[in-house]
Amino acid sequence: MQKDISYLPLLFHSIQKKISESHETIMASSNLTRRHIPFIMVIKKYENGITQQELSEYMHMDKAHTSRTLKDLEEKGYVEKVGNNTYKNKYLLSQQGEDIFKTIKDANQQILNRVLGILTEEELQTFEKIIRKLIQEL
Repeated sequence: MQKDISYLPLLFHSIQKKISESHETIMASSNLTRRHIPFIMVIKKYENGITQQELSEYMHMDKAHTSRTLKDLEEKGYVEKVGNNTYKNKYLLSQQGEDIFKTIKDANQQILNRVLGILTEEELQTFEKIIRKLIQEL
């Protein structure tokens, strides 16, 4: 008999919400919103830059949303566009973007240390395996 796990998305949402709440102070002092944070985090993963299309596909977002967010981040000085071709440009974090990335990453690490600190090493390893397996299936 299969257990009812329909509440799991709610649990994941609760964890995400707590992490987002920790970003509130960072966002307020940096003129950022919740929609900016994932873009900054993903762009950082691509040291040689990432195109708008690649970013849209990676984040499963429509091109218009990605375009607006990139333009906003560029105007705020967090990302730099490399190239002159509209759809082939690559985006990189500026120094200001690198700085805010570090601040966000540090805040995330503090939360994760607090939340995951209650798990034993074995539970943490199992949890990581489960999360990786879920992501792979998606």
